[in-house]
Formats: sequence, C-alpha cells, structure tokens
Amino acid sequence: MINKKILAVAIAAAFSTNALAALNLDAATAATVGTINVATETYTSGDLDADGFLTVTTATLLDASAAAGFTINTGTSKYVRFDLVNAKFTGVPALLTDSGSLNFVATVSAGGAIGDSYVIFEVSDTVDILSDDVFTLDIGGLKVLAGSTATVQYRMFNSAPGAVNQTAGDVLKNSGADTAVTFGSAVDATKITIADTAEATVGSSFKAFTVENTPATANYATATIARQGELTVANALVAGSVTPAGVAVVVGDVFDTSQLVTFKGDFSFGTWSTSTANDCTALTALTLNTAKTEATTVATFDVTAADIYLCVTVNGTTVINKTSSPTTVTLADDNLTANMGTITYDTTSVSVPYVTTFSSYNQRIYLINSGSVAANYTSSFRSEAGVTATAGTKATGTIPANSVMVIKATDLVTLTGGTRTSATFEIEAVDTAIEGVSQSVNISTGGTDTVNLAVSSKY
Repeated sequence: MINKKILAVAIAAAFSTNALAALNLDAATAATVGTINVATETYTSGDLDADGFLTVTTATLLDASAAAGFTINTGTSKYVRFDLVNAKFTGVPALLTDSGSLNFVATVSAGGAIGDSYVIFEVSDTVDILSDDVFTLDIGGLKVLAGSTATVQYRMFNSAPGAVNQTAGDVLKNSGADTAVTFGSAVDATKITIADTAEATVGSSFKAFTVENTPATANYATATIARQGELTVANALVAGSVTPAGVAVVVGDVFDTSQLVTFKGDFSFGTWSTSTANDCTALTALTLNTAKTEATTVATFDVTAADIYLCVTVNGTTVINKTSSPTTVTLADDNLTANMGTITYDTTSVSVPYVTTFSSYNQRIYLINSGSVAANYTSSFRSEAGVTATAGTKATGTIPANSVMVIKATDLVTLTGGTRTSATFEIEAVDTAIEGVSQSVNISTGGTDTVNLAVSSKY
C-alpha cells in the first residue's frame, strides 16, 4: 500500500533535483513562481502540531526572491515587509542578496520571531541599492497549515509606520501574494501504466499478431507474443512533489515494496503472463479465475524495483479476440486503476446485432465496398446461452472492388438451439470504403425492415 512515512532528513540533504527552484515572486505566471507541492503520502496526522501545522524544512526551496522595486539611496532607509498566509516561521528569517550574501544592512524591525507570519526589515547601504537589485528572504523552514495553500507576499514601504500599519499609500512595490506551498498527492493514477495496442491480422484469420517494432518502443509484438502494457509507478510521480524535508519524492516514499496487483480483461485466449523484461521474456504465467476475466490477485510484486509488463502468447491456431475495452490493472491496496492495453484487428468492422434464420423471415446482409481493390472478410458470432453458431459458406469471402456482396443469413450461419445470433464482419479495408445494410423480409406479410449497420475501424 502507499507508504506513509515520518521523515526526519537533514536539511543538508534536502534538495536533490533541478526540477525544483526557490520562489520567484516576480515570475510572470504562477507556473514559474517555484511553488512546491508537499506530498500527502509522506506525512501522517502524527506529524502535525496541535493546531494542524506541518513543519516543512528545506535548504533553499522556500527562499522567496523579489526585485527591490525602488531605489534606496545612500544614507536613506526603506522598509521591506514579507507576509505569510497559512504559514509561520520556524526560525528567524534573514534578508540576503539573490547571490546568498549579505552586502547591505537589513535589520529586523518587527516580526520575524519563531511562530510569526510576517517580518519587516529596515534596509540601507553605504552605496545605492537599485530598483532591480534582488532581495531574497532566507527561509530554512515553515510551519504550514496541512492541506492549505500557503502564500508569501513582498512589499516595500517608504516608512516604518507605513510598513507596520500596511498603509496602502506608503507602498513603493507590491509583488502580490504568490503560492509558496500546496498539498496534494504525489501520484497521478492515470500514469501508473503505459498502454500497448497489439494488432491481430486478417491474413492469419486473427491467429497471429502484426510484428510491430523493437521492445524499447510502444506496441511491441512478434507473431506469437504481444505486450499488453507496462505498469510503471515511477511514471506516475507528480513533478515538483517533495517530502516535508524538501526532498523530491521517489517511488519508495509513496509505494510499498509488496503490492497487491489485479489484472482484468478478456483472457479467454492464449497464455497470459507477466514479465520484468520489455520483450516479454522470462514469463511468469497468471492464474486466472474460471471465467478468464480476472487474474488471481498477487501479493509479490515490488513495483518500486522494476516495471511489470503484461504479455499474451498465442499458438497460431486459436483466434485472438479483439478487445472491446482495455485490459486494466489495479494496485488493490491503493485503489489505483489504469488501462494496460488493447487488441485490435487490421480491419474495418461491421456489426450486425441481430441475425435470424427463422423460417418466416428472409434476411440478407449487404456489404458495400466502394474501394478500388477487392476486400477479404471474415465473420464471427456471439449467441445466447444454449445457441450454437456454425459458420456457413458465406462466413468468409471477398467483396469485389466497387461492388456489393449480398449474403443470406442462412448462408452466413447455421444455428442450433435457437434461431438468432449476432455477427461481426472484419473486412480488410479502410472504413471510408465500407458500408453495411441488413434487410429482413417477413415472408407472410411482405413487410421489410432495413437497418444501416455500424462500421468501425482501427484506422
């Protein structure tokens, strides 16, 4: 399950990624301010103080920088004020230049004590401080109200009373309140997998896969084995997420090493396995339920150590089912579910939801090929319980170019145990060239029922 850790990491080891940066209060957009997201998976209620505040400590991530905004002439003073919302200082802050040094006089005149949410500095220098010189508030740590949005604001005032009273008319520069700290999950559940799409070929009567490409790329398949997706929790980590110690989140911070994993889908054909190799070697067979729609839940996957690949192997004699919905994988402990992959046919499909061989009706199916080349087709059937469908003489064939194939229901299928079924034609052509119509005639009354059939394609 998700690993709730109480972290006590030294500040010296707190920052380990260039993806995170200190707060820039002059950033043009919120996306470039430098906000950090504290991962909710990396602390518990036991880490909060009595008022619900969490201590967030970083070496540099919370440092807030802003251009002075107004020249401070030699021998004069101005007053710089920083205000926090939903946060308070855990140590006495300092005002530095952007390079991290102190080459001017900045004296705390109000606030700035541990537990305060504001600080005012009186700033002066023996040389002019220019308006584009950058001040940096050095914040080693904050107590932040858990689950809130913490902000920081920079303002320069002309006088000490103006800074204390926050007199609007005394403001020389106001950065506005920028988001400093947010709280959220470090896991994007939609990205715990990379889905693959395998393709069964009409030329093999859908008993072999199209050979796609090399294992390192998506949709890897040979004629007899196809990769159906990759479980990769590292891919799901939200960029910019940190622990309360300011360390970039890694998979071990949020996922346990032993994960309950469940696969669901159509496993009624082939042999389904898992592998830690992207070319589906060294396979471990899945144990399936009786209906072959779900793999037995397994408790031995260490998802933090290696990616897990779902693979299917076929024997060249069994038809590969086209999947109407993707195979899914669930990390059961965390209730995270995502799509693994699908199987398509290299065809256009025409669905006939109702086919009848009842003697009082005469049903014909019209397959129209407006393309310039002939198109081979096959068909398959799905019937009610107790009804057996046996393919007829017109269950496979070729539709000539720029022509219509007329198929009587009694030539398409022979039914035992009933007189109705459904059919799907798989046609080796693009969908723009194919149309389908079903027409049933009531022999007794002469009434007709004509239905335009649904056409779909992988193209």
